[in-house]
Amino acid sequence: MVPAFSRAFGALLLASASAGEPVRIAVLVPLTGDFAEFGKTEVAAARLAVDRANATGGVKGRPIELSIDDTGHDPARGLELFRKRADEGAKFVYAASSGVAVAIAPEVQSRGLLLLTDAASPKVSELSSLAVRHCPDAADESALLVADALARGHRRWGLLHMANAYGESYRDALSKAATGRGAELVAVGALPANDASCAEVVARVIAAKPEAILVITFGPPIVRALEELRTQGFRGLRYSAASIAYPNKGKVPEDLLQGVRFPDVWWGDPVRPEVEALRADLQRLGVAYPPRPLFTMTFDAFTLVLEATRDVGDDPRAVRKAVAETASRRGASGDYRVLHDGRIRFELEILELDHGRIVRASRP
Repeated sequence: MVPAFSRAFGALLLASASAGEPVRIAVLVPLTGDFAEFGKTEVAAARLAVDRANATGGVKGRPIELSIDDTGHDPARGLELFRKRADEGAKFVYAASSGVAVAIAPEVQSRGLLLLTDAASPKVSELSSLAVRHCPDAADESALLVADALARGHRRWGLLHMANAYGESYRDALSKAATGRGAELVAVGALPANDASCAEVVARVIAAKPEAILVITFGPPIVRALEELRTQGFRGLRYSAASIAYPNKGKVPEDLLQGVRFPDVWWGDPVRPEVEALRADLQRLGVAYPPRPLFTMTFDAFTLVLEATRDVGDDPRAVRKAVAETASRRGASGDYRVLHDGRIRFELEILELDHGRIVRASRP
């Protein structure tokens, strides 16, 4: 029989070890390929939020550690990496892209982990009640885009979208937003992956004579689609999702992006005090000032989740509940609130690209 003192001492040692054990967050982002700039931005935002949380005690005295993996924007690779990190003990997962988030969401749910993601697709929330989504939702963006187009007299729409969960979520949301409002989605085309030509798809959509075309992709693929629209002589209004604000390291010809309208969080002048307060940290991380919305929204989302862990510990369900109960608040991205499905809703405006600058085009 083990003496009571020995049992108590063993329990104390176990508790002490547990108290100092890091809380691990798996970060699954593209760090290579067309979308690497997005992943690098999200990693920088996550690191800043974690640095600040650790400076104030971490999770009840336990340090927070990030495990960063490159998905290459591939859902199958993302699922493989997720399983590896979950088996290693990660209780929290950050997944970039709707495709990766949709792929891992069922297992996030079955394993009882918390999923933080930039996914625009509502399917993620349908697959996991433990998901928290922080980027503009496809439904919110589509409703704003339809309202803007109708206000400008454009009722016939064409859509070019990525052939994945991200693009399909916009296809469905745009169709729903147009229904009953006198607008019509006259043609839909799925853009090919990688560097394949999109000429045939673009020609088919233009042939339907839309007054405006919405291009739903991001990174270099959106450049290829816009170039093809210009080559084929489309002169109507061009819309995009928020991701147009990341024009391939500034290598995109300004005339190609001139006048493209998109919904996003306004990040320009005047710079918010909450952003100004990050200036020194941004310089340390090598992030341009002022940061783009993807950085601030990721930073705000991580901060929200980490503040919840400070209060309730590292139990994913308790953290998800605490996040959902969050009242409206203000962060680096402006005012936002958390909906019952775990979606963080930021205030969006219609912005426009004007000679390389992002400017306000209209306000809802």
